[in-house]
This record gives sequence, structure tokens and C-alpha cells, in this order.
Amino acid sequence: MTPPSPRAAVVIVSYNVAAHLRRCLTSLHRSAGLPVEVIIVDNGSADGSAELVRKDFGAAALIARADNAGFARAANEGARATHAPYLFFLNPDTVVHDGALPALVAFLDAHPRAAVVAPRLHTPADRLESTLRDEPTAFNLLREHLPLFRRRAARWDRHERRRRADWVVGAALLVRRAVFDAVGGFDERFPLYYEDADLCLRLGDAGYECWLEPAARITHYGGASALATFGSAAEVRLRYLAARDALIRRRRGAAAATRYRLGQTVFLAGRWLAAALRGDRAARAFVRRAWEVTWGKNKPPATRAADA
Repeated sequence: MTPPSPRAAVVIVSYNVAAHLRRCLTSLHRSAGLPVEVIIVDNGSADGSAELVRKDFGAAALIARADNAGFARAANEGARATHAPYLFFLNPDTVVHDGALPALVAFLDAHPRAAVVAPRLHTPADRLESTLRDEPTAFNLLREHLPLFRRRAARWDRHERRRRADWVVGAALLVRRAVFDAVGGFDERFPLYYEDADLCLRLGDAGYECWLEPAARITHYGGASALATFGSAAEVRLRYLAARDALIRRRRGAAAATRYRLGQTVFLAGRWLAAALRGDRAARAFVRRAWEVTWGKNKPPATRAADA
């Protein structure tokens, strides 16, 4: 009997997180719930990740790169090497729960205008991790940070119902291959961070929708590959700021970027003052560095491609 064709291609980009990768692939094997093809694109790991896949997960395809190409390029490479109608981009520091992937596939099957759907994410301590986001603008920055307006911001939604958003966090995304290909996949000028926002917003420009499906649940350990790459949470956050600035300028222009920078400066000033009152020199130093990155100065080298 001919085996059923895969409904989804699971694309995992990995870098120096072998223990997480093993747990992720084990959970996927146990809980997939429908025919899938799995491909791991390893970005030149030095911790035996590629050997782990070859030895213990032989049914999965492997692209073992000699270098760290960043997420966007590696994810596009993995997508091109697969054939299923849906692409499931999954971080290696995740655990897939029973029924999660079938629930996401069923949602896209039933909603033809939806191009992307994300699961409900939880931390290992079973706390909700926000998945929904509004497009980064000065107004939405205000909504996210001021208590009076927070309840209207996508980030602070309770994630208990299906909800549409401007974009959804890319730790676990199910995407229609046809529309992913039509918009050119992930923009490889974003080496890390905001490539998920850029993709969702471009799909929105093309008339498609991004959704949360809370019936699908995934545990996310968070930031494992980034920490392996950059060494500290502070360095990760600086790259996040730089990528966000590049996205705003590319989509909305210099004036919108300046408005956002002014709003961000107000909140950074508040953080600096709080750190000064606590006598926290490290926090004050980080705020100064964040201010520089916000205004385009002394950017981390790995983010400069996003400015092209």
C-alpha cells in the first residue's frame, strides 16, 4: 500500500542546541498525528547536532551546513528541499504536544484566507508566552506599554480564543507553501529576528491573514540558539532592537522610524531612571547601548544586513 502523502513539511533550523533538538524531534515523532516530512538544517553546529540526527533520527532529512547562515536563509533552504503543501517552521527548543500539528493543519484547511497560523506557546513552567503581535509603530508601542491601553494590544491578549493579528511569533508557524513561495519566503536580509514579522506583514499586504489557534499547544524553552550564538540575553535584545528598526524603516520609511525611535527613547529613559534609583550599573549600561542601537549607532555586526 502506498503511504499517504505528507500534509506538512517540518523545517527545523538548529545551531548548537543538540539536547533541545533531541527533545524536540522525540516529541514530534510521538505527537505528529498526521503524515509529515521532517528536515533539519544545521547551521554549522559544533556540538554534534548533525551526528545526532544521522544516528538517532534517520527518517528525518538533514542539511548540514558548514557555516551559520542565520535563520531566514537556512529556513528557505529547508523549505525548498521539501514538498508538502504546508510548511511548519519549528524552533529546536520546543516540545510539540499531542494534537498540536493536526489542529494547525485543520485550521488552514478550513480558512482559505489564512496564510499563517501559530499555536499557543507555554514556557517550561507552564506560563503563557505571548504569540500575538501588532505591527511595530509608535502608536502600537504606546498601546503595549501604557496600562490604560494594554488590553487592546495583541501582545497582552489572553490567547484563549482564536484571534487574528498583524503577525505571530515564529517559534512555531504553519504556513501555506503556495503563498510562502509567492512572496519569496523569508527575507534573508534579516539574519535573526523580525523575519517572522516581515513575512506575516508581507502576506497581509497580499491579502492574507495571520491567526492564533489556541487548540494547538507547544512548549517553548526560548532563545537557546540565540544564546548559543551571541552569549548573553543582553546581546540578543540588542539585535532584536536593531532588526525591529530595520523592519520599520523598510516598511514605513524614515519618518515612521524616527517616530518609533522617539517613543522608544521615552521608555528607555524610564528604564535608565529606574536602574539609577536601584544603583544598577549593568542595567544603566545596557540602556545606553540600547539607545545607541535604537538611533542606528554602533549596531551589532550580525544585524547590519537587515539595513540593506
